[in-house]
Amino acid sequence: MVLLTIADSSYIGVADLRASSAWYMEKLGLKPVPATLDDQKGCIALGFSNEDPVAIVLGPRGELTDAATPMFYSGRIEKARNC
Repeated sequence: MVLLTIADSSYIGVADLRASSAWYMEKLGLKPVPATLDDQKGCIALGFSNEDPVAIVLGPRGELTDAATPMFYSGRIEKARNC
């Protein structure tokens, strides 16, 4: 069973793309995935697998807007909380 799943695709503006993507990959186990973005310059899509229909997109602050709050689901919340 997967520990976390992404609730919906979201854009997160970050100050340091390299450090932020490394953090999401290390702490949450995300990896770069292919994504169709209108403007891919300076952005990276991260997901749990290439087959995942949703992704977290990291990119420059202020470039894109996304009012949705990034959320993850877990069927094993205690284990996710303790990671």
